[in-house]
Amino acid sequence: RRIGLVRTLRFLGVLIYASYLTQMGMLLTILPWSEVWPNLILKTPPSVASWLSIPTVRGMLTAFGLLHFGLLLWEAVAAERPSRDTPSNG
Repeated sequence: RRIGLVRTLRFLGVLIYASYLTQMGMLLTILPWSEVWPNLILKTPPSVASWLSIPTVRGMLTAFGLLHFGLLLWEAVAAERPSRDTPSNG
């Protein structure tokens, strides 16, 4: 019974983490190049807005979003491998 609870909690944790990685990856990859971006920049202080309007910074944010997708892929591959606490046959 306790093992079932632990597995359920682990699954929920992985699901929440995967959801975070997916949403942040999409947000950081798409948002800096969308039509909404200039409106968001206007709501920031001028010193921040000057940085956020630089294409290199927008590219770095996009790269950070792609890194989130990479981590998502890494976690998906890791989830396919058996965990160390699972007894092996043999």
